[in-house]
Amino acid sequence: MTSEEYKLYNLEDEIKKYTELNNTIVVDEDNNEFNKNKVRDDFVDILMKKLKFPELQAKDLEIGVFNATIDYANNYGIQLSWKSQILLDTLLIYLGVFILILKKIVTLVIKIYINAC
Repeated sequence: MTSEEYKLYNLEDEIKKYTELNNTIVVDEDNNEFNKNKVRDDFVDILMKKLKFPELQAKDLEIGVFNATIDYANNYGIQLSWKSQILLDTLLIYLGVFILILKKIVTLVIKIYINAC
């Protein structure tokens, strides 16, 4: 082999390529596939269709539950991947707990309303 077959790289430039933020990447927040999952979408649909939450509130609530799941996963060393069954199970538990709490709140509000009448 001759030296003509090799390309010399500047090490500093190569390091910068992989460590600096590339500003040319545009992430479409509505179509961000990295954090999409059917469970998350179904939960938002339930909040909107069954419980009549406005879309923005439904998405905000879902994000809050998702963030709580991520915090839990970080604290207990659970892999942050949609392929991780433990992460999915944790998310389902948090979503279920949220729905139970919401159901108790609605029941309490109904009782208060009935007693006030």
